Amino acid sequence: MPFAYILGLSYMVLEIFLVYSAVQEFGLALFLAEVVISALVGGVVLLRSPFKNLNDLVYDRLEPLAWAEGFFLRSVGAVLLLLPGVLCDVFGTLLLLVALVRQKDLPPEEMPKKPKKQKEPEEIIDVEVLDKEK
Repeated sequence: MPFAYILGLSYMVLEIFLVYSAVQEFGLALFLAEVVISALVGGVVLLRSPFKNLNDLVYDRLEPLAWAEGFFLRSVGAVLLLLPGVLCDVFGTLLLLVALVRQKDLPPEEMPKKPKKQKEPEEIIDVEVLDKEK
C-alpha cells in the first residue's frame, strides 16, 4: 500500500511541475485552451466510439477480444483526455493513437463492418382461414 501512496504522490508532483512549466512557457490562456480542447476531444471520443460495433459483436461478426481491446484503449484514452493536466493528455493521446493503429492492424475478417440492412417485404397479404364443419 505504501507503494501506491508513493506512486500517487510522485505523479502529483510531476503533474504540478509540468503544468507550471507549460504555463510559464506558453501562458495561462493557451494552457486553459489546451485543457478545454482536450476535454472536448475526450468527451466526443468517449460518447461515439465504444458502442459503434456492438451490433457486430452481438451477431458474431466481430471477435469479442478485438472489440474489448479497442473499447478499453479508446475509453481509457478518452477519460485521460477529460482530466486536466499535461501528463494525462499525453498518455490519453498515446492510448488513442495505439487504438487507432491497432484497429488498422486487424485482419479484414475482424475489421468492424456495417450491419446489413434488412429488406422489408414488398407486399403483405392478410389471410383468414375458416374451418368448415363436416
